[in-house]
Amino acid sequence: MILQDVAQLPPTMTVDQVAELWGCSTWAVYAMERHGKTPVRALRLGRKMRWPTLLVLRSIGIEHLPDGAADQRDEAPLTGGASVINFTRPRQSDGVRSR
Repeated sequence: MILQDVAQLPPTMTVDQVAELWGCSTWAVYAMERHGKTPVRALRLGRKMRWPTLLVLRSIGIEHLPDGAADQRDEAPLTGGASVINFTRPRQSDGVRSR
């Protein structure tokens, strides 16, 4: 993915996009997510998984959009002032089901 393409990314990313940025296979992304090893946790939307673009970019060290890209998206740089919702997973029980 070319850095200028970053400005064209949607608010959330698919497993294919995430795998490309992290330099691994989609299978590896799913496996890391299943074991809680991804640097950014996925948002689960039914059967689909999506990753917040802003957080994925930060996980690979991209803190600012390329010159001019912020103007294309009508946004400020990725650092400072951006409101990010912290999505967390519910705690997994230790094998005991509650009724």
